[in-house]
Amino acid sequence: QQKYIRVNNAFSELCQQMINFEHLFDTMLYSSIQTAHRMLPETEQSGCATLEKLISYQYIRRVAMKIDVFDTYASSKKGDKIHFDVLLPTGGDKEDASRYARDFLEKIGESSDSMDSCEYCHTETAKPEVEKQIQAVGHTIVKLEGCPDI
Repeated sequence: QQKYIRVNNAFSELCQQMINFEHLFDTMLYSSIQTAHRMLPETEQSGCATLEKLISYQYIRRVAMKIDVFDTYASSKKGDKIHFDVLLPTGGDKEDASRYARDFLEKIGESSDSMDSCEYCHTETAKPEVEKQIQAVGHTIVKLEGCPDI
């Protein structure tokens, strides 16, 4: 079992290194494209559709945002379980997550005091729509159980 754990850890580390290399490559490629675009005479910059598309990320994989997931539970006025996740950019703190959770509870017509727990669960890569929401307002809520549509 120790051998399996060592192999699994080595594989995980290798995967992380590959992801880091891919992010570095994407960053270098984007930087090179920006430099090439700036070197064109101004009269040619706006007409260079291929470079404009590359610069606007249409043809470059973007490095996705990492987010922290806070698993949150509350009890409704009727005694039902309310379960949702608060998603913050990596490094967000529990106090912010709890504040957003209480705000959400009030928004759905529940007391902010009804929150039973709001605990860090894990870190993951944000989906594009989640990343946009977080960039716009600093967090997002994922309804899981007992959350009414608002």
